[in-house]
Amino acid sequence: MPTMIQGTRTTANQNTETRRSRDVFPAMLAYDQDAAPLVVLMGRLRKKEATDPKFEWFEGERLPTQDLLGGAVTAGAATMTVTNYKYFRAGDVVLFIETGEQALVSATPSTTAVTITRAWGEISAAAVTTATKIKIIGSADEENATSRDLLTTQKAPKFNYCGIIRDPWAVSNTARVTKTYAGMDFDNEAANMLTAHKCKVELMDLWGQRYEDTSGTEPRRSTRGIVNWVLTNVVNIGGALTEPAFDSWLRRSFRYGSKSKVLLCAPIATQAISGWGKEKLRPSDVMLKKYGMALTEYISPFGTVLLANHNLMTNDDLNDFDGLAGMAVCVDLAYVEMRHMKGRITVRNENIQANDVDGRKDEYLTEAGLQVGLEKTHGKLTGITG
Repeated sequence: MPTMIQGTRTTANQNTETRRSRDVFPAMLAYDQDAAPLVVLMGRLRKKEATDPKFEWFEGERLPTQDLLGGAVTAGAATMTVTNYKYFRAGDVVLFIETGEQALVSATPSTTAVTITRAWGEISAAAVTTATKIKIIGSADEENATSRDLLTTQKAPKFNYCGIIRDPWAVSNTARVTKTYAGMDFDNEAANMLTAHKCKVELMDLWGQRYEDTSGTEPRRSTRGIVNWVLTNVVNIGGALTEPAFDSWLRRSFRYGSKSKVLLCAPIATQAISGWGKEKLRPSDVMLKKYGMALTEYISPFGTVLLANHNLMTNDDLNDFDGLAGMAVCVDLAYVEMRHMKGRITVRNENIQANDVDGRKDEYLTEAGLQVGLEKTHGKLTGITG
């Protein structure tokens, strides 16, 4: 005789008779937080639901102001050959950085040959060598003139994928009711698997490569991690990290974006930084109280860096500094966001075993990825060995 349910069916009925999913993401953020600082910070600060496994956004840059000469310019030349002629338009005031001479762009160019008025300022015309820098420092327009030629930058489309990460565990029903020491296997495995799952999500968000494979029965996707987004502010140390090299890199990494950023450090980088600049280091009580993570502030002339020692950024041999083990990644959290499919930001799917299995099988599942905007606001050190 079937069990009868009077009235409205509830989640209690689902829990006893079907395979119910539980939202466990907050538990993942609270459990062993130092193991996955990027996941924890994104989960608490910036996360947003995605409506498609491929999520997209657009980025724009301001008008560029610097270019390289494509050829030498004599003192009497009335044209200059540039590398990117579309940067220029009539009325631009251009500075030859090599000589300090100022010139005026006479007409909006349609080729790399740009017509200029020389010595348009206080410094006389002089020869300029090839491949030297020129800079647009402003514009000058006649009184009562018509509007300047229009010039804008095109928005660049960006995208990433939500990848699916699954970690199941199972036990037979006989094992579930067998008396054991040190707790129940199934409960212990649930806790262990949650930590393992979080570490996998963290590593994909750090080092994953963006890919969509449609060769199988259904699509399979991998998300791109922040290491592979950062392309501009990248310095290969190729040896021991020194304070001058570190500050020089911070100068570049703080050129754009926020004045406070997080630095995800391989232990070798943490060791190097802690060996110098003691007066610049102090524990961040605010971050410890807010996120339960031990972060250290490094005060530089360019901005404040919150150092997070990252034990996942190691190799099995702790003297091997290849890959992540020799890196430090500067992350501007204002431009990074965790994107996730609805209801799939780390859930526990219960009783997913086949109907005739005499046992129980659960899994943790996450379908998410990072949206990393304005990559010039982030930075990356590589090749640190001491």
